[in-house]
Amino acid sequence: MKILLVNQHTSNFGDDAAGLAFVEMALSSGRVDSIDVIYNGGEGGIPTADERVRRPEGVELKQIGVFTLAVYFASMGLLVAGCGRRALNGFRDLVRSADLVFVAPCGANIGIYRSWHFLVRLLIVVREGGRPIFHLNTLGRSGDWLFDRIALSVLRRSTLYVRDVASQAFLREVGLDAPTGPDTAFALPARHGGVREDVLSFVPSELDSWHPEFRENGANSLILGTLVDEVARFAVTEGLRIEILPHLRSAGEVAFNRAVQAALIAAGAPAGAVIIRGDITELSAYDSAIASSRLVIGGRYHSIVLAAKNHRPFVALSYENKMQEVCRYLGMERLRVDLHHPATAGRELRSSLETALREECSISETLRNVVLFRLRSEAARPLSDFGLTPRMAF
Repeated sequence: MKILLVNQHTSNFGDDAAGLAFVEMALSSGRVDSIDVIYNGGEGGIPTADERVRRPEGVELKQIGVFTLAVYFASMGLLVAGCGRRALNGFRDLVRSADLVFVAPCGANIGIYRSWHFLVRLLIVVREGGRPIFHLNTLGRSGDWLFDRIALSVLRRSTLYVRDVASQAFLREVGLDAPTGPDTAFALPARHGGVREDVLSFVPSELDSWHPEFRENGANSLILGTLVDEVARFAVTEGLRIEILPHLRSAGEVAFNRAVQAALIAAGAPAGAVIIRGDITELSAYDSAIASSRLVIGGRYHSIVLAAKNHRPFVALSYENKMQEVCRYLGMERLRVDLHHPATAGRELRSSLETALREECSISETLRNVVLFRLRSEAARPLSDFGLTPRMAF
């Protein structure tokens, strides 16, 4: 069987984790001969050495070009000559030759992030007769009338699995439905290398420059002020070293993490006890750092997913609904700090940190049971429904 995986992101370790979980589950079924991956980004890729996972060349949207796409969508097959046509035909051939077309597990590209590149690839898939299978995605409205209208036409021609009840509610409002499940990355196994008892890992997130919900009322000043003060005070009191972990592959994150480091030191954390893990450049190192931490403060969604699948206590800095929902189905709502309410965020963080450390053992055991006995198998449902039941140790 040949699978086409469309719109796999490459910009952060979280999408790497979800993509890796997908291909490992699919390949472990014993029925998949190859997985062609079309990326939503030019650098990076799913971190696997398996030769059955392939990256076709010459099929990127920038190689197809706007003019070729316009002619393609406006016509019934009439295409111009040139490189754009060759690239488009390569994409079309991948869709036509695939037995199944999956949409890579990811966030609200159809929704608040409003990615036209993401949507155009799916339009090509449905035009070529493919039926996209959304593998536990977040879906919603973008607020752009044209985008949402086109997206709905794609969703009506797709098989849908979503990772949150808000997405399910949105689909029901537009006359569709989908089963819910957890994030795909929960299918990855836990790492067992021991816990560094004196390490608090902090995954900050700069939000003001990119997140739609913080464009008018930013969160960066809250993070660098009140929240950093609480983290520094807690770390000093408990004798913990702070490791700041990168999550993205961006210069902007490097600058923000340096600002977080400086703010922690200014707030009283010893300079020698606050480091940025610049050595972390790939998913395996990121996952290992989280797995070996005594406690994780996660400002990115997948930092919480990976902490939970590694059975480590965490505090979630919640910036959108998906953070709320992952805490809900893990049974850890009390460890969530809502960044939309800055007046109470500092107090929530202080309480959550104290709870996470005080209940460390029971939280770890709860996470272990929830992940191993429920979430890992639920993450495999979309593949299992199509006869690709993973042969993994659940």
